[in-house]
Amino acid sequence: ELHRLVLQNSLKTGLITFDHKFKKDAFYIYKAYWNNEKFIHICGKNCTIRKGPFTILRIITNEDQIKLRINDKLRTFSGKKMYSIILPVKNTNNIVAKSKNSEDSFTFTKYKK
Repeated sequence: ELHRLVLQNSLKTGLITFDHKFKKDAFYIYKAYWNNEKFIHICGKNCTIRKGPFTILRIITNEDQIKLRINDKLRTFSGKKMYSIILPVKNTNNIVAKSKNSEDSFTFTKYKK
């Protein structure tokens, strides 16, 4: 019983999961500021089904400029480490973030009753 409670609460804090299998989104904030290795990370990729008419998409990077393709629309961002974008949730949403050195992508769908 105690082991279960410790494991359950350990998954909520820290930069990586208790079993060291997954890096949490907070890990990438530190990486953006303290590491020279170029990367793009789309937060919340483990949530592939979204409820509601809108969702917040967060992207963490240490690249100078990124190109974000949301379904078929292309947007360019530069000058920050973290971007927050409010998106309408469609039936299927394809997100691709690219830069000169790295890429990240995921797909999420709208929750249906």
